[in-house]
Amino acid sequence: DGTLVGTVGQQQGMKGPQYITVDGEGNILVSDWGNHCVYVYNKDGQFLFKFGGEGSGEGQLKCPRGICTDRAGNIIVADWINTCVEMFDKTGKF
Repeated sequence: DGTLVGTVGQQQGMKGPQYITVDGEGNILVSDWGNHCVYVYNKDGQFLFKFGGEGSGEGQLKCPRGICTDRAGNIIVADWINTCVEMFDKTGKF
C-alpha cells in the first residue's frame, strides 16, 4: 500500500545512491555514484559490507550506476565514467 517500512544507507554516509537490486538470498545492493562503491545489506536492512572505491583499476569504480546479480550470485555493475561493466563475486571480490 506504499507504507514506508525501512531505510538504508544513512549510517554509512551514502552520497548518491543510484540503482538498487536484490540478490537470490534477499540481500539489498545499492550503487552509490558519490562514494564510487556498492553497499550490501541483508534482507532486514542491516549493513553487511561495501566494495569498490574510486579509481580505474581492477575492482575500482567511478560513478557506478546500473547493478544486477546473476543466478550464481555474481554482482554486475555498470561503471559510467570508466565506461565498462565489472563483475564481482557475492563477497564483492573482483
